[in-house]
Amino acid sequence: MKSLKLAVVAISLIGIFGVGNAMAADTATITVTAAVVESCSFNTTTATLNFGDLDTLVGGEVTPAVPASIKYICTAGTTYTIENDVTDLLKNGTSSIIYSLDYTPVDGGTSNGTEQTLSVSGKILDGAYDTATAGAYTADAYLSFLY
Repeated sequence: MKSLKLAVVAISLIGIFGVGNAMAADTATITVTAAVVESCSFNTTTATLNFGDLDTLVGGEVTPAVPASIKYICTAGTTYTIENDVTDLLKNGTSSIIYSLDYTPVDGGTSNGTEQTLSVSGKILDGAYDTATAGAYTADAYLSFLY
């Protein structure tokens, strides 16, 4: 009995859907497109790089004890450069100290599409703070992507 029911269902389905290409219709082609754009963004938007205390009587080149960490991500395959958008001057009123930033890994490359960490360090060269007045010095360094 079960076989008879299955045969009836199969015959009914053939009647509904037809057999072979007897009911073939005309076809149309739709071209579907999309574009993945090159994009980069910082996942960490603030960090601190502290050069510590500068002693003008001792002098010497100074580097931070701990680098700043910035997390970022770019679209896979994007070739990018990270750029510092300001003059590298620590300021206290009219007094200033020149510093430079260093990036690890280097300040650019080709992205693999996963989050990366940019380690930012820097240095103040010997003699750069010899005539600096006493006090706290600050600067905001803005990083941006070029691609």
